[in-house]
Amino acid sequence: MNEIWKAGLAQLALHVESGDVSCREVVSAALDRIARLDRELGAFLRLRPDAALAEAGAADAARKAGKARSRLHGLPIAVKDIFASRQFETTCGSRILAGFRAPYDATVLVKLAAAGLVVVGSTNMDEFAMGSSTENSALQKTRNPWDPTRVPGGSSGGSAAAVAARLVPAALGTDTGGSIRQPAALCGVVGLKPTYGRVSRYGLVAFASSLDQIGPLARSCADAALLLGVIAGPDPRDATSYPEPPPNFVAALGGDVSGLRIGLPRGFFDAGGADAETLALTSEALQTLQGLGAKTVEVDLPNSAHG
Repeated sequence: MNEIWKAGLAQLALHVESGDVSCREVVSAALDRIARLDRELGAFLRLRPDAALAEAGAADAARKAGKARSRLHGLPIAVKDIFASRQFETTCGSRILAGFRAPYDATVLVKLAAAGLVVVGSTNMDEFAMGSSTENSALQKTRNPWDPTRVPGGSSGGSAAAVAARLVPAALGTDTGGSIRQPAALCGVVGLKPTYGRVSRYGLVAFASSLDQIGPLARSCADAALLLGVIAGPDPRDATSYPEPPPNFVAALGGDVSGLRIGLPRGFFDAGGADAETLALTSEALQTLQGLGAKTVEVDLPNSAHG
């Protein structure tokens, strides 16, 4: 398979299942691309190449024996430097935590391992998630892969940049007040903040526990749905996690949007602060949704100006 790095999670799963490429080749291609490009980009803080290649090789053996843990078994992923891990340092982009290795693994990391995904490394972030540009990491700055003179957004800027630059097909980030969604927008990838409680926060270094959520950054909605399906679900170690099993997010992508109500905050569209091209693209998207049967409703957010 030529140019492995161009494929997303769903595509890679198909290629591995068909035998076009091995898991080890996929992970090796990701590590090679990181080695070539990340010196300028600054998306990753630390890598685990030997362990990642070993896990990919084990995944190939498991698949050959008919013991694949999931469709994503053996595929590479990156994680934000904010999850407790016994396998690598967790520093939250700060020198204060240099050398810290947790005595347990965050639930999302346990779920990734259970599905057989291979964590190739941890990504840069604004220090303790307090920032929106990934310039505020104490360790390095991350650049936007589309234009290195611009920021990738934050605080999950390293994860967004890594996916946008095709270093990895997907990554995990965290979102308190926009820290997945904003860098996803600035880097041109799909980013989702799940409903509170959908994904366990156990092992997440908290910023604001009543708002924090862990979510996927990926190249497509299908890839984001695949990854969310891996990390979502109840967790007895997180009292705020939703107790029911998650739905099939991939199946929901083809759902009917007829009757869906989309709220349009008046002040965000008529205050003159939005870019004209952004408004035009938003209008085009709304027209498409309306054509599919969705309804738009104007809403007021009177306190947003004080946020």
